Amino acid sequence: MKKKINWEEKHFEFLLKHKDDKFEWGKWDCIKFVNTYLKAISGTDVLKGAKDLKSWSSEKDAMISIKDYGKTLSNAIHKRVTEKGMIEIPKSKFNYLQKGDLVCFKEDTELAGICDGYNILGPGSDGLSLKNSCKIVKAWRVNG
Repeated sequence: MKKKINWEEKHFEFLLKHKDDKFEWGKWDCIKFVNTYLKAISGTDVLKGAKDLKSWSSEKDAMISIKDYGKTLSNAIHKRVTEKGMIEIPKSKFNYLQKGDLVCFKEDTELAGICDGYNILGPGSDGLSLKNSCKIVKAWRVNG
């Protein structure tokens, strides 16, 4: 899995296209958001071929699917993205996250988002949500 040559352009196109998209379980939640983003910048659909990952349309179904697939969101993401060639970023490097890095962070529950170099971006109830002080659990980078 490698970034497209014009991945930074794709990064900004993605943000403009999806800035007003509101959170919806199974359609535009944190997993669908990061998968769509990664596909935009790399061409790789991370969820494609995840036969053990059940679809969901509610929070309850999502939690069951995540638990069955990887016990926790961070473990489920790790299982999927490393199979696709993403590299885990060591905790010692979390202060140096870059634009395009995939991040799993903890609030009330674990959530996923994309780093823009300063903030963590993800879907929110009013559109694109920015987090700038959250507890990062794990992070990954597209290789190249």
